[in-house]
Amino acid sequence: MKFHTGCGKVSSKSHQKLLSLLDENLAIFDATAVCGEFHLNQCALLAAQAHENGYNLSKTKSSEVLLYLSAQRQVTKSIKYAGISEQTSTVAWVSFNSPPDELKTLIIEDHSVISENNFNYEKFGLSKKLISSLSKTELTKLVTTKCATLPVRQKK
Repeated sequence: MKFHTGCGKVSSKSHQKLLSLLDENLAIFDATAVCGEFHLNQCALLAAQAHENGYNLSKTKSSEVLLYLSAQRQVTKSIKYAGISEQTSTVAWVSFNSPPDELKTLIIEDHSVISENNFNYEKFGLSKKLISSLSKTELTKLVTTKCATLPVRQKK
């Protein structure tokens, strides 16, 4: 299960070019939807395993990683949660092939953009009360556990 990950700041006026690179093996998402390096790698690994073992929820690995990242069962909801737009200033990505060379020219590498400090816990669905009552470590464990349980949850 080989995959590559990265993250950083979006170069000026490169959003459309980034979107044009998306394919079945390359996912790019808003970095605020990633709760650190472990979360990013976990979601990539789970997506690859789902496809290898036949319990995938989507047709492509790139959309599968987006489902795991957002802990959603629907691609449209996961895109709404973690998709990139013209307002996106930082991104994270997962490639299940060699990443395109062009990616390096469009993203200024910066691993600090994906951290538990930059993660939007409320957008992920956690209440303010819960967020204020837990440490960052506990919140991160909660997020990664919710993402990891995606394939075993009952369909609604």
